[in-house]
Amino acid sequence: MKKILIPAFFVLIAAQLYVPASMIFEREKVIERGEVFLFETAPIDPRDPFRGQYIRLNFEEDSYVPADISRFEYEQKVYVHLQKNNDNVAEVIGLSLNKPTNKNYLEVSISNISNDRVYFEYPFDRFYMEETKAPKAENALRQRTPGQRKKAYAKVHVWQGNSVISDVLIEGKSIKAIVE
Repeated sequence: MKKILIPAFFVLIAAQLYVPASMIFEREKVIERGEVFLFETAPIDPRDPFRGQYIRLNFEEDSYVPADISRFEYEQKVYVHLQKNNDNVAEVIGLSLNKPTNKNYLEVSISNISNDRVYFEYPFDRFYMEETKAPKAENALRQRTPGQRKKAYAKVHVWQGNSVISDVLIEGKSIKAIVE
């Protein structure tokens, strides 16, 4: 019995180390190989007792008008085709049911269909920060010149349908540096 338990124990330990290590490796691979897109956003600062402090991100570019809207359904998984404008800001240039090849794309879920427009949710909508820094980050974003809204962007690495938010930028400055 002891001969079985000891190897089983080491297999269990190896599995527990492998799962988080592979998740970290996949995210690092997306950051290293992925193309950087800026998604214009208007963050707000919610609190979640189970997940801690984070900045919730609402994106400007969250819909598309397809040629044939009848192919799409609520909560359906679809692929958003992306390109960058001259300022590296993400633009949605297409929506498809099949996984694209050789394009920058993300798998998204349709959240609404209205007036010939398909609305979707990106697989990223939160940027986690240290407990004490998230409220400071939100205050920095809320400080506005009268009549002007500060430009805020999520810096997202996109590679083969995967995405990782590496920073939030306010007027071109890292939110991490702003709250320091």
